[in-house]
Amino acid sequence: MDSNYLKLEGGDDRLPNNTQYRQEVGALLYVATVSRPDISVAVNILSRKNEKPRERDWNAVKRIIRYLKTTAELKLIINIDKEPILTAFCDADWANVKSDRKSTSGKVFKLGNSAIQWMSKLC
Repeated sequence: MDSNYLKLEGGDDRLPNNTQYRQEVGALLYVATVSRPDISVAVNILSRKNEKPRERDWNAVKRIIRYLKTTAELKLIINIDKEPILTAFCDADWANVKSDRKSTSGKVFKLGNSAIQWMSKLC
């Protein structure tokens, strides 16, 4: 999912009730936080649509759930083969969200070759 996804503002395809959408996005946020950083960007973008989700947002949630089912064997592994050197990376895009000129920043901490902490935030 990329930033062009947020630019799409079409018709009147809003969901009549956002309760199930919010529950599923909340569950996906938890999964992304504790064990699956590979879905964190997509889930973050979908969580911005909690108040007024559209049909395409709901389809994207279902697509992420299908992805999780087909990649259930993926997991985080802390590799102890190498010397445990702590490394940190950070980056930001300045005012890249065109609708409100907000920035996204992120960081990753690695111990050896294993990610032990990560964060992405819309500021």
